[in-house]
Amino acid sequence: MCLILPGLDPTVLTEELLQLWSFKDLQTLHIVAQHSFSKLSEPLKDLLTVLERCPGKQKGRSQTVSSHILLEFHTWMKEHPQHRALGLLTDTHPSFADNLINIYQLNSCDRATLKQHVLNLLALHNYKEICVPLVLGDKLALAESFVAGQSHLEQQLVALLDSWCHPTCSMEEIRKCVRTCLLCVIPTCGVPFFVVFLEMYPLSMTEENWCDHVQYVVGDDLELQVHLVTKLEQYCGLQKACQWSLRYNIPKDRLPLGVWEMQQIGVDMEWQPTFGCASTQQVALIQLAVSDQVFLLDLCARGFSHHPETINFIRSLFAEQKILKLGYGMAVGDLKCLSATWHKLLEEPLKLAGMLDLLNVHQKIQRSKVKPQNGPSEVLVGEDSAEKGLSLLVQQVLGRPLDKTEQMSNWEKRPLRITQIRYAVADAYCLLDVYSVLSSKPEQFGLPADLHSISSSQSEASADKKRKEKQGVSSTPSDTEKGLLCGKKPLEGFPPLPPQQFRVVCDSMLQGLGRYLRCLGVDVVMIEGTDDHRVAAKLAQAEGRVILTCGQPFQTLRSQVGEGRCLSLDSSEKARDQAMRILKHFNIRPTPNDIFSRCQACNSDEYVSIPQEHMTRMLKEKGDDTLRESDQQEDENLGPSVSPALPRYALRCRWASLLELDPDTLSFPGGAPIQLHTVPPGLLPRIPLFYVCTRCGKVFWEGSHFGRVFSMFQEVLQVTDRDDETAAEPAAAAAQQN
Repeated sequence: MCLILPGLDPTVLTEELLQLWSFKDLQTLHIVAQHSFSKLSEPLKDLLTVLERCPGKQKGRSQTVSSHILLEFHTWMKEHPQHRALGLLTDTHPSFADNLINIYQLNSCDRATLKQHVLNLLALHNYKEICVPLVLGDKLALAESFVAGQSHLEQQLVALLDSWCHPTCSMEEIRKCVRTCLLCVIPTCGVPFFVVFLEMYPLSMTEENWCDHVQYVVGDDLELQVHLVTKLEQYCGLQKACQWSLRYNIPKDRLPLGVWEMQQIGVDMEWQPTFGCASTQQVALIQLAVSDQVFLLDLCARGFSHHPETINFIRSLFAEQKILKLGYGMAVGDLKCLSATWHKLLEEPLKLAGMLDLLNVHQKIQRSKVKPQNGPSEVLVGEDSAEKGLSLLVQQVLGRPLDKTEQMSNWEKRPLRITQIRYAVADAYCLLDVYSVLSSKPEQFGLPADLHSISSSQSEASADKKRKEKQGVSSTPSDTEKGLLCGKKPLEGFPPLPPQQFRVVCDSMLQGLGRYLRCLGVDVVMIEGTDDHRVAAKLAQAEGRVILTCGQPFQTLRSQVGEGRCLSLDSSEKARDQAMRILKHFNIRPTPNDIFSRCQACNSDEYVSIPQEHMTRMLKEKGDDTLRESDQQEDENLGPSVSPALPRYALRCRWASLLELDPDTLSFPGGAPIQLHTVPPGLLPRIPLFYVCTRCGKVFWEGSHFGRVFSMFQEVLQVTDRDDETAAEPAAAAAQQN
C-alpha cells in the first residue's frame, strides 16, 4: 500500500491569493505564491483549480488576478524545477531529453539559469560536455574561455586536442566523443558546423537521415541557413552548397562568393536523324543555356566546327568543376555524337566534372512513383501518355510538356527555321527550371536531397543482379516462360526465311540483340536512347519491319502495327539467347556466308574492297607520321603476309567500284569519308585486303571475329560443304574491276 502525503489545498491557496490581490499587496502575493507552489502535490493540475476559482475575465483589462497568478507560476517554474531538469539532461536517452525540454521549457531558459548549470558542470570537472560541442561548432575561443583559470581543465582540453591531431588518432575515437556530447547545449552559431561534421564523418548515418537532421536543426532561420551553406561550401564542395542554397532560396547577396559564382548550364545537342541507318551522328548544333540567355553553337558553320578554339572551349567547359552541366541522356546521346563529330575526342576523351544527367534523376522518379504533393499530377510511361523522355520529365515537374514537333527535323540545313531555334532554346533552358524545382523540393518527387548521389538505372540493375546472385536467387525465367515470346509459341511449318529478307527495328533497350542479328545478316534498324518510341512504329509501318521491344513501350507499340509484328522479349535474358529465340520464332535460316554481310555500324550491305597498297597510300596522304616507322618494324618482325582472299559474305552483299571514291576527299558519293583513323598502321602488313562500307566509311578486315560468331550461333547456322567454295565467285569480278 502506497501512502501519498497530502499537499497544500489549492482552494485554500486561491482564497489567500484573492485576498492579497484585493488589498493590492503584490509583494506579499509574490512571496506567498512562490512559497506555496512548492507545496502543491500536483502543481500543474492544482494550478488549473486555482485559475478556475478566480473571477471571470474582464474585457479591456490586461492585468487580472488570473494573469498575475500565471505569471508568478511561470517564474516559479523557471527558478525551481528547470535547473533540476537541466541536471538530468546529461547521459540520458534523446527521447527522455526531449520530454524534459518540452515539459520544463528548457529551450527558453534565461541566461542566469544556464549560467548556473554551466558552473555546476565546471564544478564537476565535466569539461567535455561543453568543450567538445564548442570545438566541433568552430567555437574554440569559447571552449578556451570555459576552462580559463582552471589549470587542470586547460591541461585536459589541450591533451584532448593533441590526441585528435596525432597521426595514430582514428575517427572512431572522435566519434565516441561526439556520441557522449550529442545532448549538450550547442551554441546556435555552431549548429551548422556540427551537422556538417556529421556529413563529413557520418556516424552510420544515411543521406536521408542527415538531411532530416539539417532541416530540424536549421529550420527557417535565415542566419543558420546562410551559415550552413558557408560551411558546406568550405568542407563538402560547391555542388552540395549550391543545392542547399536553392532549397532554402537564400538571397544571392547572402551567399558566399564561391556559391554565388558557380554557374549552372543546361547542355543539349541536335543532330541529323538517320533512323538507325548510321551508328552515330555528327552534332549540328550545341545549345548552352544560362539563367538569362541561351547560346547556340552552329557546328555546321564553315571553319567553326573544327577550329581549335571551339574544341578547346568544349574541353574546358566539361572539365570545369565549378560549372554544373545539366543534361538529359548525355552519356548515351550527346557525348557519343560529340565524339563522332570530333575524332580528337576519341584519342583524348573529354574530362568530365560537375555533370548531372537528369535522365538518371527521371528514372529515379519513375521507379519511386511518388505523386507530387503540390506539383503537377504524375504521368507515367505507358499510362496513355504521348510524352516521353525529357518532355515527360518537364510535364511531371513543371506541369506542361515540351513541343517536340521539330525533334526529327533536318538540323544540318541552313538557315534554321524560327521554330527550330525555339525548339533548341526550350530544350536546353528547361533543364535549368527542372533542376531548380527538383533541388528545392526533392522529397515531393521521391528523390534524395543530394541529386548527385543518384546512379543510373543500369548501375542499380547491375547491383541488384549481383546482390541476387550473391544470395543465390536466380533471375532467369523458367523454361515455360522462355518458350513463349509475346504470348506466342515459335512458328511451326513456316517456310525458311533468309536473313536478308527479315527486317526488324529494335528499341533502345535491345541494342545487344540488334547487333547480334545484324552480325547474321538481318536488316536491323536500332533506335537510339534519345529517340522517341514512336519512331519505331513509323519505321515498322513504312518499311514493313517487325518491332522488337521490351517493357512498357510494348503495350503502346503493338496497337500501331499488325498482329504478330511487335514482339516483347525478356530483358533479363542475354542478347545471344534473345537472338536465338527470334531466329527460331520466325524460322530464320542463316548460313556462314551471312555472317558480317551487313555493316555492323550502319546496317548497309554495300562495300568496296581496297587492296593493301591502296590503303597504305591513303594513310600516307593523310599524313600518318607513324606509318613509315611502323611498316619498317613490321616488315622486319613478320613473316609472309596472308594471301588475299575475298570474304565469306561476298555472295550476300553488294560491291561498289573503287572508282566511285573521290580521290581528293577520300569520300563516297553519299558524303561519308573513309574512317582511316580506325586502321592501326601496324596492321597493314598483315592484311592484304580491306573492306569499306560505302554508307558510313567504316573499315573492316578479316580476323577472328568470324570464328567467335560462328561458334556462338552454330546451333542455328545452316552449314553445307559448298559454303566456302561458292562464297567468293560473284564478288571476284567486282573486286577485279577495282
